[in-house]
Order: sequence, then structure tokens, then C-alpha cells
Amino acid sequence: MSSLRILVAGATGQTRRALVRALLSTKHNFTIYGLTHSPTSPSALKLKSSGINLITGNMDKPSAIFA
Repeated sequence: MSSLRILVAGATGQTRRALVRALLSTKHNFTIYGLTHSPTSPSALKLKSSGINLITGNMDKPSAIFA
């Protein structure tokens, strides 16, 4: 596992998907976590197939994200 971990809130949104694609295209060694409300949506499943670790949750309850 890499030492750097990146959490992208709203990872399935249009802007954040572009950010995730840009991160994946770099040669850095890090793990990307995508925060999403719906881990079974087509956008989330596409991110997951790219190697993104999905976390279900929302920013209204941040303590639940890291539980």
C-alpha cells in the first residue's frame, strides 16, 4: 500500500471525475478514495473499475466516513 492517501469528495460528479482521471494519469504512488452517496451508480462502478476505493457517505456526517 502506498503511504499517500487521497480522498475525493463527490468523486462521481463531473468535475471530480476529471480530477480522479488526472490523478490516475500521474506516475505517483498513492491510493485514491472516492466518497459517493451511491456506490452502485454507473459512475461509481466505473471509478471502482479504474482502481478507486469507494467510500459511501456524505459530508453532512464526516465522522461516519472515517468510522
